[in-house]
Amino acid sequence: MEYTQLGTTDITIPRLCVGGMSFGKVFPDFHQWVIDQEATQAVIARALEKGVNFIDTANVYAYGTSEEFIGTSLKNLGVRREDVVLASKVYFNEGHLSRAAIERETDMPIIERVASVAERHGAPMSDVALAWLWAKGVAAPIVGCSRPSRLDDAVRALDLRLTEEEVAFLEEPYRAHELVGPLARPGEGVLPGSTTDRVTSTGQDASQR
Repeated sequence: MEYTQLGTTDITIPRLCVGGMSFGKVFPDFHQWVIDQEATQAVIARALEKGVNFIDTANVYAYGTSEEFIGTSLKNLGVRREDVVLASKVYFNEGHLSRAAIERETDMPIIERVASVAERHGAPMSDVALAWLWAKGVAAPIVGCSRPSRLDDAVRALDLRLTEEEVAFLEEPYRAHELVGPLARPGEGVLPGSTTDRVTSTGQDASQR
């Protein structure tokens, strides 16, 4: 596993972060794709085996049960608090996630180019999305994993290196916007989430990832 520093802090993190949105109890009105405690622990155990000791969550994920499942898993696995990096949020919009938000027509040219590069490399589109983030200097993309094999897939993506020409090809359809907030502050790290959601143009349901 490759490691880097988180922004200007002295915190060392792996180049992948396990996203906790997939963990927690199923509720009839929210986060119905989540996995149970046993499956959560299996994913976290595989992550630790691979050297991924960075986990992101939020108090809103599955109404707080994501945090509970992560804590229980770490306790059951005998992981010391100082041996894992946990990221969370103090507030989050509790509105439902909209699939329309990740299937905008303006995004299709980008998705088509990701598919083209993926075919050239014989790799999944999600690998190309992750490789692009690493090529741009992103510290650690947050990946959602519903089973251990998905964690293996994300780690495998570390081996994919895009050429400068491929990076430029992927970025050509982008619409430039003024940088605001943390992105405009030199030295601050950025951890993008839901990366692979933006490139699943096949209509695959989130629970299948």
